Amino acid sequence: MITSIFSGLKEEAENEERKIGRPRVITASEVQKLKACFSVNMNVREALYYCGIKKSTFYNYLKENPDFLDTIEYLKKTTTLKAKLNIQKAISKGSVYDSWKWLEKKEPQEFGNKIGVGNIDMTPFNNITIEIIKNEDKNN
Repeated sequence: MITSIFSGLKEEAENEERKIGRPRVITASEVQKLKACFSVNMNVREALYYCGIKKSTFYNYLKENPDFLDTIEYLKKTTTLKAKLNIQKAISKGSVYDSWKWLEKKEPQEFGNKIGVGNIDMTPFNNITIEIIKNEDKNN
């Protein structure tokens, strides 16, 4: 019984080693999955993991279909565009919170959180010389 299990595994391993021929291609359904992933702003690594596609297969597909790169770029922007439209709709409906957040991000000089210290030099040892240090040592 155990011998038959191991012999089956050995045959599978030998078959995997013998894979010769054309490299794997991305199917139409996998392209649709990739598009769905990129439309929710997944990065390439996440999308390939989700779809079960190797990097080499994906980049071979891009070499054969360079226009797909433009499609990816377009799809990745859709989430950002939807978010901007949602914010704009909320502002149009009179949302003070969304309006304020928009102004904080778009006009930070006027509406941003002012925490900065400006041009103040924050290094406390700027005016200390060796003589001052020597005098302090003598006094202590």
